[in-house]
Amino acid sequence: HRAFLVTDNLVYGNTSSPVQGPQVVSALALPWDSSWDDYHYGTGKGSYVCAGTQFWCGGIRVEFDDELELTSVYGDRNSYDNGLVLWDSSHTKHQRAEITGVDGKVLLLNTTWVWGATPPASIEYARADYPNMFIYSASGQLPAPQFTLPIISG
Repeated sequence: HRAFLVTDNLVYGNTSSPVQGPQVVSALALPWDSSWDDYHYGTGKGSYVCAGTQFWCGGIRVEFDDELELTSVYGDRNSYDNGLVLWDSSHTKHQRAEITGVDGKVLLLNTTWVWGATPPASIEYARADYPNMFIYSASGQLPAPQFTLPIISG
């Protein structure tokens, strides 16, 4: 199907057939706010995990240039290997990212960053041998490519 879409566009000039999946644009880290309600396994408000600790609790908005759809061959997009990894600024400490959902062109993540009180510095997607790739365009069903992107604190 993917090869057909690219061939249809490049060879036959059908510009309505996409030639690539959604491209990542930016990543923004926002500190947790009580208006988000509980999210840290039911402990967001008055959290013993996030309040007054050395952890950073918040959300990360990863924006793409096209509407998104999440798919999974395993049926569990928040599995241990969902392809999304958060890194510190020295690129030595990492942890998996947890998906909250999709809002149009934005992939929503929540995290309790256990490596310090500042947000993670970068995010990677599908940077492994034989990665699980589940981020697709909502129109055209083409996958998002691998990426590494700095996270901007908001």
